[in-house]
Amino acid sequence: MEGDRGDSADGDVIIDNDEMTAADFGEFGIDLTVVQCPADRTANFTVAKKDAPDTVLTEKSQLVGDDESASVHVVPSAKVEDHTGEYIVKTECGDLKSEGTFTITD
Repeated sequence: MEGDRGDSADGDVIIDNDEMTAADFGEFGIDLTVVQCPADRTANFTVAKKDAPDTVLTEKSQLVGDDESASVHVVPSAKVEDHTGEYIVKTECGDLKSEGTFTITD
């Protein structure tokens, strides 16, 4: 898992890069991890542009493992021409909710 759990609270989302280029985002994508969530729960991840939070770009779910974390890999849709901008990540794991952001530059 990417990121550091050291100061993470229950249900926090860890984003492996807080800023990356559009080329790198398109080629490599980004990893999102929810931590300190009870094992065998389902973690739900939603990604949207921050300026259009109701327009969901991707939704993914992952079963939480014995290490109390779940990760998903997000690659942008080829249908979207301009990936630049700030994105908001929302996660839910049982009653635990968290948000984080990352930015895609030219």
